Amino acid sequence: MNLIRQILFAVEASQNDPRGWAPLQFDGYDSVLVSYHVYLLYGAGFVEAENCSSSAGYEWQAKCLTWQGQEFLAAIRNDVVWKKIIQKTSAEAVTLTFHILKELGTAYLKELVGL
Repeated sequence: MNLIRQILFAVEASQNDPRGWAPLQFDGYDSVLVSYHVYLLYGAGFVEAENCSSSAGYEWQAKCLTWQGQEFLAAIRNDVVWKKIIQKTSAEAVTLTFHILKELGTAYLKELVGL
């Protein structure tokens, strides 16, 4: 999930450049793994992306966040909220869906601002 969050931040930051794809290179992650996670985000409806795979290799490129991607990122953007989510899920050894992750993020964010 940390890679998913990093990808969303990078895609959001690149949206100011209408010329092309979001540059997605992260320390500790190879390009195939990043591409696969872009594919997952595309499948979840969080990013606009395209399969640019060729005989040279597997490659998915992201262009921008969708409305749903913006909402998801808003729910998990805050570092305090993100740490609470990671602590909670690590302690209970659960695997989260995007929907549950967004719900947790929204709940912790509401708690943080006193709602």
